[in-house]
Amino acid sequence: MTTQTRKRRGRATEQAVAAAMRADGWPYAEPVGAGRQGSDITGTPGLSLEVKARRGLNLGAWLSQAVRQADDGEVPILVVRLDGQGPASVDEWPSVVPFAVLRRLLRLAGYGNPTPPPPGLDNPVADPAREARGTGETVDYWLGTPGGGDWLGCMACQASAAGRDPAGLAHAPRCPHAEQGAAA
Repeated sequence: MTTQTRKRRGRATEQAVAAAMRADGWPYAEPVGAGRQGSDITGTPGLSLEVKARRGLNLGAWLSQAVRQADDGEVPILVVRLDGQGPASVDEWPSVVPFAVLRRLLRLAGYGNPTPPPPGLDNPVADPAREARGTGETVDYWLGTPGGGDWLGCMACQASAAGRDPAGLAHAPRCPHAEQGAAA
């Protein structure tokens, strides 16, 4: 495969991922193009997407890259386009997240035993974004979802909820604890 062909394949891969994200509720998802630092797809608050379309697999290095480039509070996600998969099959491409993130997502989806809310979040918290849209809905931030303005990606709160010392971890921007600057 020539260098130009690889570049076209990489660009088409990023465009397919961005289009899929836009279709699923991230209307500003856009590819940044090859050679830029950070997430390969912008406009996905709370997520850091690393997109690969290469021959052979190097999941360890690629996932480490996704984790390194994720900002505080972002969920690192690796999306891999395997050989033989075209842009039309984007929904079948494998994606990889750290195991702790997967477990948290499964818990939020209702699998396993319910996780109690952290101290001070026993009641639903108003979601300013929904208030601004005039719906007046409230959101239980502990059981929210990544696109709903929650704090799933808040590593400080995850560490505290798991009984680990959250010292040095920053709260996600939309985390109810972000203004307090303290762990949950």
